[in-house]
Amino acid sequence: MPIRPPGGPTAVVQLDATDPFADTDAEWFRLATAHGLFGEDGGFLVTLGHGGCFRVRLGKDWRLAEVLRNQPRCPEFMTLSSDGKTLIGVTTEEYEIWLIVVDDVPAYQEQRALRLAREESEKEREAAWDGLFRLRISQQTWERWAVGLLSNASLPDDLRLDLVVRTGRYYGRELPADLIDQLIVHPDWKVRSALVDTGTNQLTPGQWSRLVLSEENDRRRWALVSVTVDYGATFTTAAYERLAADPVPRVRAEAAALTGLPVTVARALLTDPESQVRRSAYPAA
Repeated sequence: MPIRPPGGPTAVVQLDATDPFADTDAEWFRLATAHGLFGEDGGFLVTLGHGGCFRVRLGKDWRLAEVLRNQPRCPEFMTLSSDGKTLIGVTTEEYEIWLIVVDDVPAYQEQRALRLAREESEKEREAAWDGLFRLRISQQTWERWAVGLLSNASLPDDLRLDLVVRTGRYYGRELPADLIDQLIVHPDWKVRSALVDTGTNQLTPGQWSRLVLSEENDRRRWALVSVTVDYGATFTTAAYERLAADPVPRVRAEAAALTGLPVTVARALLTDPESQVRRSAYPAA
């Protein structure tokens, strides 16, 4: 049984009872009725061996414990409400059949994950991450996994930062300002450039300015300016002035197409000594 709350079973049937299967079915039906397992049409989900879950309804002469077993006298199955909230599991111990109820499966799973996270040492957590990233799977699968995990609203900020650092990808809820500031100065270009995936809504003009102007590599600085042109991002006045005086002509040429250029900066670009800059600046005039 994959779900086994620490409080023990909700109900117990003795294996040496006269008819343990009938007793188990009776206890299961009592719990299912009390905990809202059945849908409006009487339907619910049940496991059938290792074949996943199937939606069923009870027939006239239904029997679960006798049919769903992995050994002659060992019932072993799980039933789940159609909305995924209520679970009733049946498992066989040495002398007893246990029935276990989980009333709120999503809440239980989250509490269990938090408990395991608290019990896990930093060394164990790091080893688990390293082992995960050594798996030989396709890049497409990695990207889908990253997008899915980063889109999880409950993902802690420290894990979000770690995942962005490891994958260079960002999706999901808005990043807090302090996390954006950490990413802006991160030593890995892949991590810094991942910030452009957030678009214009999350980075302030000051943060866009720091992201672009802190890039010492000419080609990458030009690439970032190009992206900000596409996004329509805006900068601080000081950043516009520094980009207009950038030592690389194609950076200045790209800067001429930025949104929100101050008039004085646009005029300076119109008189730039490089013709490619002047051509780019002409529409801005």
